[in-house]
Amino acid sequence: MKTTPIGRIGAIFFVASLLAACGGGSDNAPPKTGPTGANGKNALVAVSAEAVGAHCSVAGSRIDAGADTNANGVLDAAEISSTQYVCGGAAGSTGPTGLSTLVHMVNEPAGANCATGGKRINVGPDGNSNGVLDAGEISSSSYVCNGATGATGATGATGATGNTGATGSTGATGASGLNTLMTLDAEPAGANCAYGGTKVSSGLDSNANSVLDAAEVSSTRYVCHGAPGAGISWTNVTGSSVQAASNTGYIANNSGTQVAITLPANPSFGDVVRISGAGAAGWRVAQNAGQSIYTANLNSPNTGLVMRESKRNWGAAALSSDGTTMLAAVDGGQLYVSTDSGVTWTARESNRNWNAVAISADGNTMAAVVWSGLIYISTDRGATWDARETSRNWAAVVMTPDGQTMKAFAYNGCMHWSNDYGNSWSAMCTASATKTWWRAAMSSNGQILVGSTQNSPTQPLYLSTDGGITWTATSIAPTDNCTGLSMSADGRTIFATTYTGIHFSTNQGTDWITQESQKRWKGGAMSADANLVVAAAENGQLYTKTIQSGKLANNWTILGPSQDWTTVGISSGGQKWLASGNNTYLHLPSSWTSNGTSGGIQGRQFDTLELQYMGSGQFNAIQGLGALAFF
Repeated sequence: MKTTPIGRIGAIFFVASLLAACGGGSDNAPPKTGPTGANGKNALVAVSAEAVGAHCSVAGSRIDAGADTNANGVLDAAEISSTQYVCGGAAGSTGPTGLSTLVHMVNEPAGANCATGGKRINVGPDGNSNGVLDAGEISSSSYVCNGATGATGATGATGATGNTGATGSTGATGASGLNTLMTLDAEPAGANCAYGGTKVSSGLDSNANSVLDAAEVSSTRYVCHGAPGAGISWTNVTGSSVQAASNTGYIANNSGTQVAITLPANPSFGDVVRISGAGAAGWRVAQNAGQSIYTANLNSPNTGLVMRESKRNWGAAALSSDGTTMLAAVDGGQLYVSTDSGVTWTARESNRNWNAVAISADGNTMAAVVWSGLIYISTDRGATWDARETSRNWAAVVMTPDGQTMKAFAYNGCMHWSNDYGNSWSAMCTASATKTWWRAAMSSNGQILVGSTQNSPTQPLYLSTDGGITWTATSIAPTDNCTGLSMSADGRTIFATTYTGIHFSTNQGTDWITQESQKRWKGGAMSADANLVVAAAENGQLYTKTIQSGKLANNWTILGPSQDWTTVGISSGGQKWLASGNNTYLHLPSSWTSNGTSGGIQGRQFDTLELQYMGSGQFNAIQGLGALAFF
């Protein structure tokens, strides 16, 4: 039961006492000043549910009012002076879903209804089912008015200091700091390097263009080739591990166990380590604390990717706007959450058939839906989850950047929506909103949506511009299932992947460009700013491409090993993304291995790698052959 203060009363009691003080005197006697009256008492109103009984034949609401005589801010039972009941109507014959009765309390200014102001209590049915008592829905109003203000009493003694109030909301995130960039250039033989080598330039990216411009270089060092000689010595490793020494090569020659080669703990500037795989089990570079490897120079399909977590059947992924918070779901497994841009992951919730996930811009609010299950909501960055709605074959879920508005789609069912961060849900079951829903995407304001369907003759995409009430088919009608679907923040640009092509529209689905129709695409995503797309090929590789002036760039960048990719998640600005698939690791873009013992590079039989130490715990991967993998 909620209690609401509505003003001061007690003027009547003051007046009565004043009259008593003036009684019995002569009309000609001078007036006497009475004692200062006590402070008036606040009037309170409490609204609670009223069960079926003597007052209501159908459940409703009980509205109690009275003066807060003990000044504790709560309308106690003994303080109730009036009670009203707002009862539900008598049950009629079964019909459409009834409307909720809403009670809304607003301030009433001083005027005809309340001489000294007070509260107006509006009551009525929620005719449009939006959870808000709109002006046209008010069927009755009553008033609880403030009493007249009594005379000011004497100032009382200072009370004890109250408890410290709750901590206020976190302020806005400050501006992002500048990135440190490094470039590596070949240095010819000369004054800096007698036998040639590598020029290492570093500095802050002050103009945030992701390029280390000449004016931004603050430090330059040189990694020089040694004088010609007999070359480095080589060691044949048949065991499972070895501690590497500087300027030494290692042949990993174990056919049953992967060889772990730990980097030198205290290398000197310019020292070299070489690795070659001979055994069928391959090899792995193990890093020490504070060490990392620059990988961008390597000619490998994995260049620019690092692997995270474990091999699992990943089915869905979503990222916060800056990519710091990430959410990934395992089909038949758990939800996994990272709050450090994908470096570490924590398993959450239980093993379920997770089908789709969504995340707010700040990463605080998350949603995940289960096939033949419930909708699960987290408001604490994935630490805890609450089950909502009812069990359905949930196919897709989307949310606005603030996390307040969510929309979930049921296969062979309706679109369901929530405007209170997923706490309560309502169904939108219009004829056009009931389909074999499979994938969905939404604009940042929640009004423009695109959804895909399954098992129809043409497998069309449908567009809604009124928040999901009505839907119309777009001009694209793929003949196979949509495997990935994204929409820009303004709702104009749509990116879709299907089994037979990549589809792209910049005018809200009126016209489409189709590319790469020779591949079978299992997933894809586009950044909310519509500048970057990532597509995943079945038993193939990852493809990335920028969007320039509303058009896809000519060339695709190909990354990653050939495997069964299924899932792509991307941040709103495209700075960070991740991809995964069936029985794969989570893969994230990076030109460096992870810093510390969790990072490293692994290779297979016949794969080779050469590393050179650049100082400050950083190694440069000078050259490598084979499908190297990065951690």
